[in-house]
Amino acid sequence: MRTTSIIFKTITVAIASVAIALGANAQAQPASLEEAVNTPTYNDKKDKIHQSLSNYQAQQVNELVKDDEFKKNKLKVELVRRGEVIKVSIPAEVLFDPNATSLKRGSEDTDKILNFFKRFLRNNDLLKVVIAMHHDNTGSESYCKRITDERLESIYNWFDNNATTTRNLQQFSCGSDNPERPNTSINNRRLNRRLEIYIVPGNTMIEHAKDNKLH
Repeated sequence: MRTTSIIFKTITVAIASVAIALGANAQAQPASLEEAVNTPTYNDKKDKIHQSLSNYQAQQVNELVKDDEFKKNKLKVELVRRGEVIKVSIPAEVLFDPNATSLKRGSEDTDKILNFFKRFLRNNDLLKVVIAMHHDNTGSESYCKRITDERLESIYNWFDNNATTTRNLQQFSCGSDNPERPNTSINNRRLNRRLEIYIVPGNTMIEHAKDNKLH
C-alpha cells in the first residue's frame, strides 16, 4: 500500500512538472480577437514610446507593400490601433480552392506570402502574430464554423512546420461574425472570406522603444 502511494505521488509530481514547463513556454490565449490585437499597456507621458512604435511599424508596412507577391495578389495592408499594429488581409481564394480546407498544393503564391511572416516569429517577445480566419454567411452555421476552423488549422500547421517557433502565434476562428462588408453581393462575400494577420508589438519591443533602441 505504501509503495502504491509513493508511485502515485511520483506520477503526480511528474505531471505537475510537465504542466509547469509547458506553461513557461506558452503564452496565454486572450479571450477575444479584440483583446489579442491590443498593444501591451505602457506608461508614456510624452508620447515617446508610441511615436517610436508607430514609426517602426510604418517601416515594416513599407516593406510589405513593396513585396512582389503582395502587389500581385493585391493584399490589403494597413496600420490599426493608433498605428502600432499591422493588419494584413489575405483573400481566402489566394490560399484555398473553393470549399477546400487544405492550402493549395504546389502554390508558390501561398508559400511566398506566408513565408514573409516567418520573420515576425523569430523573437518570442519582440512581436506577437495573431491569425484570424473569416468566412461569409453562405451555408449553415455549422458549415461556416467547420470550414473556418479547418482552414485556420491548416494555416497554423503551415507556420508550425515552417517557422522557427509558434510560441508567439495566436489564432482565432471567427466564422461569419466579423464581416468586412455586408454579405449582399458576390464580391462582398468574396472579400469577407479572408485571413487576417496582425503583427502586434510585444513587451521587448516596448522596452526597445523606451530606450531608443528600436530601429
